[in-house]
Amino acid sequence: MRLLFVILDGAGDSPSALEAAKTPNLDEIAQRSKTGMLFPIKGVAPESDQAMMALLGYDPYAYYTGRGPLEAYDAGVSFGEGDVVFRGNFSVMKNGIITEPSVEISEETNAKLCALLNEKIGMRGVKFHATKGYRFALVLSRPGLSAAVQNTHPGYAVIKNRISTALEERTGAAPRTCEPLDGSPESKKTAELVNEITAKAAAILEDGNAANYILLRGAGADLPELPAAQGMWCMLADSHADATIGKLAGMAVQKKPESNAEVAKKVVSLYAYDNVCVQIKSPDSHSHRKDFRGKVKALEEIDRDFFSAVKNIPGVTIAVTADHATSSALGAHTKDPVPICITSKKPDGTKRLSEIECIKGSLGELDGSELMPLINRIQSE
Repeated sequence: MRLLFVILDGAGDSPSALEAAKTPNLDEIAQRSKTGMLFPIKGVAPESDQAMMALLGYDPYAYYTGRGPLEAYDAGVSFGEGDVVFRGNFSVMKNGIITEPSVEISEETNAKLCALLNEKIGMRGVKFHATKGYRFALVLSRPGLSAAVQNTHPGYAVIKNRISTALEERTGAAPRTCEPLDGSPESKKTAELVNEITAKAAAILEDGNAANYILLRGAGADLPELPAAQGMWCMLADSHADATIGKLAGMAVQKKPESNAEVAKKVVSLYAYDNVCVQIKSPDSHSHRKDFRGKVKALEEIDRDFFSAVKNIPGVTIAVTADHATSSALGAHTKDPVPICITSKKPDGTKRLSEIECIKGSLGELDGSELMPLINRIQSE
C-alpha cells in the first residue's frame, strides 16, 4: 500500500468539532504532514457523492450525472436507456412542513412502503425500489422524459450540470414543487409527472405509516463514464453512491465493516493494494441531528479505534480530510473549506488536523480536483 486516503464525512464545522475533540493519534498524523484547507467543490455545499468524485480527481461538472443512477446501480436496481432515476427519502410532513426529512425506519419497513406504493399508485412506468434505511430509488420508464428537473427535497437544489448545493432549509421547510430546469417539453412533462407521483404517494401514505411523504432529488438518466483510476485501488464503501463511483473508476469495492476497529483491521489487510480509500460517516450523521457533542465523541472514537491502528503502517502516505463541512448549528452541509493533512518527509509543523491549525499550513487553499496530483507530488519528494 502506498496511500491510505481517509475521508471523515462532514467533519468540518464552525465551531470546530475537530478542535474540540481529543484526537492524539490523528494529531500525530498531522504532525508528520503538510496541511492546508480544501474546498471539495468551490462555491458549493456539496452532496457527498459529488465531493467523493472531486476528491478522487474527477471534475464533477464534467462527469456527474445525478445521484439517482449512482445509488440505483450499486443497489441492484435496473434501469434502461431513456429512464429517469431519482434518489428518494421516506419522510414525515406535518401541517405542510417537513419535520423529518429522513425518517428512521428499518429496511423491512422501507420494502413494505415501496411495495405499498407500487401496488396502489396505479401509474404506468413508475417503480419504487427500496435501497437502504429510509432511502429508495424511483425509476420512471416512459418515453419523452428528461432528468433536467429540480429536486423536491427542501435541503438540496440543483444548480448546474446536475450538481446540487445543500440549503439551510433541510428541516422545518415545505417540500419543493418539482420544476423543469430548461424549457424543453421533456423537462416539463417529467416535472408534472413527479408532482403527480408525489401527491398520490402522500395520499397513499397518509394514515398509519411510519412515513407519510416522499422527497426526491438527484435525477439522472445515465451513469458517468469515468476514466480508470491510476494504480490498484480498493474502496471500503458503505453508501451505494460511493460504491458505484469506485466501481466505475475500476476500483475493487468492498463493504465497509460496521465498527471503526474492524475498519482498521480491514485496511491493514488490504496492504497489497496501491491505494485504499475509506469514508467514515459518523461525524456527518451527528451534524445533521444538530448534535455537536455527539460529533466530537464520534471523532474521538474514530481516533481511538481507527487511527490508532493505522497511523504507523510502514511506507504508507496517509491523507485525511472531509468531503464537506456539515454545520451542527444548521444541521446542513456548508460551503466552508475543510482541513487536509498529507504525511510527508517535509512536514510543516502543524500540530492538529483542525480548521484553526490547518489554515496556517503550507498547502494553503486547494480545490478538490487538485488533491490527487498534489498527493502524487508529495509522495515523490
